Amino acid sequence: METRSRYLSTAALLIVFGIFLIYNLCFPKEYPQTMHVVVAACKVRAGAGHEFDIVGVLPQGETVTVLGIAEDDEHYTWYKIDPRRLPEDKIIDSEEYYIRSDLLVMDSVYD
Repeated sequence: METRSRYLSTAALLIVFGIFLIYNLCFPKEYPQTMHVVVAACKVRAGAGHEFDIVGVLPQGETVTVLGIAEDDEHYTWYKIDPRRLPEDKIIDSEEYYIRSDLLVMDSVYD
């Protein structure tokens, strides 16, 4: 019984540690932050949410500068992107540019 309890405690500790690592690797704490697109076609939207217009599509490996973070009504996390680093030929004019957080990784993770 004591061995089982130790296994459960160890498993719980590993799960908490894993969540901590994932959170710290995926969500930058300071901005601006350089990040990379990790999907073949990454939609850039005019606001933080799926209901906003698509204003561009970036290819995998494209580098962007993240200026901040927002959450939509569906609890998705979105990164606000610096338009000065976006390729002009792939983006339509908009006041703001957002990419869903699971489509980007931090610079240190990508290399």
